[in-house]
Amino acid sequence: MGKRLLRALGVCAIVGPLMIADAGAQSFSTGVNHESSQGNHHLKVNLNDVHTKMGISYSQPLNQLTSTLSHAERASRDGFAVVGAVNATFF
Repeated sequence: MGKRLLRALGVCAIVGPLMIADAGAQSFSTGVNHESSQGNHHLKVNLNDVHTKMGISYSQPLNQLTSTLSHAERASRDGFAVVGAVNATFF
């Protein structure tokens, strides 16, 4: 009985979040879709889409702090808009 209950809970734990994620899904562009569930935001990026590109941005000089919004605004131009940005430090 205990193993059967654990299996049932495992299936609910896997299927549950997938059903919730679909409720908050929207498309930002042809190659970028946004999903959110329980306060988590996910961008699914199709890098094979010819209209979608991914790049990096960093402060110049490197020791200067720049907001994520400023990076996104600086990278956007006519016909090319930043639709997602991650504020992170990688080391």
